[in-house]
Amino acid sequence: MRILCAAAAYPPYGKGGGPKASEAVAKALVARGHTVRVITVADNETFEVRDGVEVKTVPSLNVYWNYWVERPAITKLVWHVLENFNPRAYFRMRREISDFQPDVVMTISAENVNVATWVAAKSLGRPVVHMIHSYFLMCWRGTKFSKKGNCETPCWQCRLTSVGKKLCSQAVDAVTSEAAHTLAKHQKYGYFRNATGGVISGAVEQ
Repeated sequence: MRILCAAAAYPPYGKGGGPKASEAVAKALVARGHTVRVITVADNETFEVRDGVEVKTVPSLNVYWNYWVERPAITKLVWHVLENFNPRAYFRMRREISDFQPDVVMTISAENVNVATWVAAKSLGRPVVHMIHSYFLMCWRGTKFSKKGNCETPCWQCRLTSVGKKLCSQAVDAVTSEAAHTLAKHQKYGYFRNATGGVISGAVEQ
C-alpha cells in the first residue's frame, strides 16, 4: 500500500513527542511492507529517504511553521485563522497527493499541514485517516487547559477559532487516538461524524 503521511512535525524539526511519534508510525508502516512518503514543513524544501521512509519537507504553508518561536499577537491570530482552512495548503497538498498517488492519506496531527489536506484528499477520491495527538482541533492552545484549570467544555474563543477545523473533520474516514477519552471528547463535540473511530495505544522505542 502507498501511504502519504502528512505530519505536523517530523525529526529533526519540532519539539516534544509529536515528531518522534510521527517517525515511529512511518517506520512501523515501512517495516510492514508499505511505501510511505512523509510530507512535513520546515524552512526549506528537501527530499531524502531515511530508514526506508521518503521524507519531504516543504516551506511553511501558513505565515510561519515554527510555533515554538515567540510571534507578534497579530501574526499568531492570522496563523490560527488560516489553520481553519488554508487555501495555499489545500492546493499544495493536492499537488503532493496527485504526485505520489497514495492509496490512503494519513495526517498525524494537523498543524501547519492543515485540515485542508483532508479536503484535498477527498477531492481526489483518496480515503483519509487522522491520528489525534492533542486537542488542537478543539482548542487553540491544544491542551484544553487554561489558568482556571482543565476545560470541561470548549470556551467561546475555542469554539470560534475551531469552526473550520470542525467542518473539515467531516471529510475524515477513520480517526485514531492514543486514549479513549481524547477520541470521545472530539466525537462528543461533533468532530469526525463520518469517521470510524478507534484507540491505538502509543508506543516508543526503548
